[in-house]
Amino acid sequence: SHGLHQHRLDSVSLKAAVFTNFTNDHLDYHQTLEAYFDAKCRLFEEIMVHDTCAILNTDILEYEKLRKLCQRRSLKMITFGKAGETIRINSIVPHAGSQNVSLTIEGKNYDFTLPLVGEFQVYNAVAALGAVIACGESPVSAIAACEKLKGVPGRLEQAAKDVYVDY
Repeated sequence: SHGLHQHRLDSVSLKAAVFTNFTNDHLDYHQTLEAYFDAKCRLFEEIMVHDTCAILNTDILEYEKLRKLCQRRSLKMITFGKAGETIRINSIVPHAGSQNVSLTIEGKNYDFTLPLVGEFQVYNAVAALGAVIACGESPVSAIAACEKLKGVPGRLEQAAKDVYVDY
């Protein structure tokens, strides 16, 4: 959002862009939620061109505004989430150190184990799947890559049995 607000991404050529979520982050910089949301929307309103794809989380409150913005600009869309049309999250079953994920992607069912903890990690992985699919990769190979993901140090990182570090 900082880079969008500061116009640092204006000359970047994108094939796809993802909107994962919207929380109270970065208010020290943007001051208000409205200014923060407007900054993030610049990606879809000004940066993306007509042959690019917006990957949108259907499970957030801002989804409908984003969908309308993308439709108005005639952007391609991939939707994901529990209410996703393109990629639907059917179930998330947490285990120690991993999660079993069941998805439906364009009508076909896929099950895999994500070696990360936290529901937000599933949403991030599924958002990335959407971006990879938007860029022409098959869901099968993208899901296979998800099963090999490694977590970011300090982000729900297991420090000991039943002990996780999260910055």
